[in-house]
Amino acid sequence: MATMSTTLLGLQAFLGMAGFALGGALMMLLGNPLSGLTTGPHWLPDGWATIGQLLPPGASGSLLRTKAFFDGTGAGLPALVLTARVVIGVTFVLLADRQGRRATAPESKATTGSETADISHPEFVTS
Repeated sequence: MATMSTTLLGLQAFLGMAGFALGGALMMLLGNPLSGLTTGPHWLPDGWATIGQLLPPGASGSLLRTKAFFDGTGAGLPALVLTARVVIGVTFVLLADRQGRRATAPESKATTGSETADISHPEFVTS
């Protein structure tokens, strides 16, 4: 969960909603079929299996499989992939914030005649 969410947040921080949509499509349309969760990655063609294991769904499935059936033998690479994805996602968010690219909420101000009122003030909020 942390791997996919930080990756999506990092892409969204750099590219806006287009990055979020691109990341979501990449994870769902490419990551899930290439993960090998239902049969195992060894049933996929070599190149596709490698790509699938570098994406969060494939790495998390392999980590779960190695812990459940093989007592953790071979869990190093999937754990490394998942950790690297979290670090990369957090780094993207921090870099985008440092560069001022991160999307911020628009100012909540309304114009009333010749003056501007701050509508986020509690007296203007209705329930």
